Amino acid sequence: MPRRRIDSAQQLIAGLFSFHRICADARCRRARTCCGARDREPCFAALWPRVSERDKLGVRALMSALGSGSTIAQALDASATMQARYDAAQLPSLESDAITPQTPTGHSGQTSSPSQAPRVRAL
Repeated sequence: MPRRRIDSAQQLIAGLFSFHRICADARCRRARTCCGARDREPCFAALWPRVSERDKLGVRALMSALGSGSTIAQALDASATMQARYDAAQLPSLESDAITPQTPTGHSGQTSSPSQAPRVRAL
């Protein structure tokens, strides 16, 4: 993919997630959008990993749909569908965690006897 298209895609994604609110460049904050200042790459590289995987999948589906010639409404629907699939895939693991109570690490569920009292460290 040409460099210019990558930059414009990053600028669109930065606008969708309002990266300009925490951008180091004052021009972006004033314009309330990514201005593509000197180096957009470090800004995008620092903020993109903080976006949830669910939202990343939605953006990827949106960009893919727009790239294949879909209308904006169709692209938004594709994004919502992808996010719903992600939520459905996450739901079984969340339900199994809720059903089986987890014991804290290092705790066997037995009551401790006075001879085995927990250690307390003084700072």
